[in-house]
Amino acid sequence: MPQATAALFNREKTEAVIMAGYLAPGQPSCLGECIPVAGNPAAQHLLIHKTPLVSEEAQADLRQAALHDLLRRQGIVSLLLLPLLADDEVEGWLGIEATEPRTFSPEEIDLAQRVAAQVSGLLVRVRLEEQRRRLEEQFLQAQKMEAVGRLAGGVAHDFNNLLTVIHLSTRFLERKLHPEDPLWTYVQRIQDAGQRASGLTRQLLAFSRREVITPHVLDLNQVLNELDTMLRRLIGEDIELIMHLADGLWPVLCDPTQIEQVVINLVVNARDAMPNGGRLIIETANVVLDATYAIQHLEVKPGDYVLLAISDNGVGMNDEVKAHLFEPFFTTKEKGQGTGLGLATVFGIVKQNQGHISVYSEVGLGTTFKIYLPRTAEQALIPTTHLPQIMTSRGSETLLLVEDETRLRELMRDILLSQGYQVLTARDGLEALQIAEAYLGPIHLLLTDVVLPRLNGKELADRLCISRPNMQVLFTSGYTDNVIAHHGVLHKGVHFLAKPFELDTLARKVREVLDIARQQQIEGSASPPIH
Repeated sequence: MPQATAALFNREKTEAVIMAGYLAPGQPSCLGECIPVAGNPAAQHLLIHKTPLVSEEAQADLRQAALHDLLRRQGIVSLLLLPLLADDEVEGWLGIEATEPRTFSPEEIDLAQRVAAQVSGLLVRVRLEEQRRRLEEQFLQAQKMEAVGRLAGGVAHDFNNLLTVIHLSTRFLERKLHPEDPLWTYVQRIQDAGQRASGLTRQLLAFSRREVITPHVLDLNQVLNELDTMLRRLIGEDIELIMHLADGLWPVLCDPTQIEQVVINLVVNARDAMPNGGRLIIETANVVLDATYAIQHLEVKPGDYVLLAISDNGVGMNDEVKAHLFEPFFTTKEKGQGTGLGLATVFGIVKQNQGHISVYSEVGLGTTFKIYLPRTAEQALIPTTHLPQIMTSRGSETLLLVEDETRLRELMRDILLSQGYQVLTARDGLEALQIAEAYLGPIHLLLTDVVLPRLNGKELADRLCISRPNMQVLFTSGYTDNVIAHHGVLHKGVHFLAKPFELDTLARKVREVLDIARQQQIEGSASPPIH
């Protein structure tokens, strides 16, 4: 035969693209030509019947109408189309082409089918190699993001200790100064800088999936409707906001504050990508990610998900930008226009909530972020009646304070002493055990950091509560370690104070925990604290 071509369907099987060809001398190349599948009886025959199609008068054959222009340009008179099969799926066709009238014998068709089978086998191997390479890239990217996350979480944890010292020290200074004092302005500047630094550490903790979260059963549509007015103010009048919210949306189990943070960050990102105005579309839908999708995306488990998609028709992104999109401090904005933590925060929040995020973007055409959150079987929680808020933060109980950062330990001790408490201090878990064993009086509250040398806070609490079952426990940390939290979600009944904290916050939280225990004792329902 004078010539042959091979075409492959796209993933949606809406068109076929000619990928290879052996052409007769002098014939123009047809590589890259797109052939529509809709309204193409020849392509439909191959997809449905998976059998060869013979056209001895191809240019007059109505089944080949979609190919007539190409056939005339290539001078093709007779044509044999054979399906290329991979795992019993038609992935394209092999065309055997004659430039003169030709009858194909059964032996020739059989031989051509065996050639097509060999081409199909090669196609399968190429596809498997592409899939292996794609999965390797995903694995390496996941490893890189995990390593960066551990680094970011560790930095944020240590930095939070320093910020707590700064916050508490400046609060002490405030109490000793009057607003008219020349030093008052400098103290306020330190406080403002500390607050901004605290915001950065919270974003790093979100990225590293070590942020403290309180998940609730949520209807994403309700969250988006409540944000609608604020989002329209945020994007301005030159950007049109369109919402397509699916009816009967499945519930998800997420922290509502985090979901709002995700939406706002993505909307701001979309707004900045449309400096001259444009269209912003927010969509929700119920979707099922099957095993096929999961095979192509390492971090995805098959199952029911709720889709949140945010799309813009802005400037779009190239492949190099997309490769670094979720890394902390990576930004394409001008200096001073952003920290590079917005999308890193989104990534961390989605992962912390067991979700999946993907991005589709082309330069000049816009960007779509798709977030998949697992459907939950839990029912909406009924709000519980909270104890009346205790206005005073003073007390006289005995506390055991365990903190390995010396300056922070001393500051916390001074604050608690100023509130009237008796305070025992220890620098690590083993020292705290020794102090508790030697102290004969009651210890009403153990206030301990989670991450301690030699013996961590959870292990310390477990051991002390055996001999002191009525002692309450308040954990504090720059991030929630797995010793008290699973994937960043605190167990019910655990009292926790996140660093950095303010002077009044510490005193109020200590008083709150002690008063809860007192109220339980009064009601006769006191039980050993949960750790």
